[in-house]
Amino acid sequence: MLHFSKIAQIASRKDGKNKPIPFSFKYVKVNTGEIISVDRAIMTSCFHQGTMNVRIVSSGQIRKVIIPLIIELNNTPVYM
Repeated sequence: MLHFSKIAQIASRKDGKNKPIPFSFKYVKVNTGEIISVDRAIMTSCFHQGTMNVRIVSSGQIRKVIIPLIIELNNTPVYM
């Protein structure tokens, strides 16, 4: 299991050429409670308010995600 405080650290990792390493995650959508799965994403920014912006690799779409609503990162369950 992974503590949610480590999410931003893992999501911001870079390879040897200083390129972001894609990650997968699942999160709970606030307004519906639906669980959303994202296969490959890259974190573009992280904010002190507990949110991060991610770019979904397949579509190029940018999403703002509330970090405490992430329930799985790289197939590892996340706990508070």
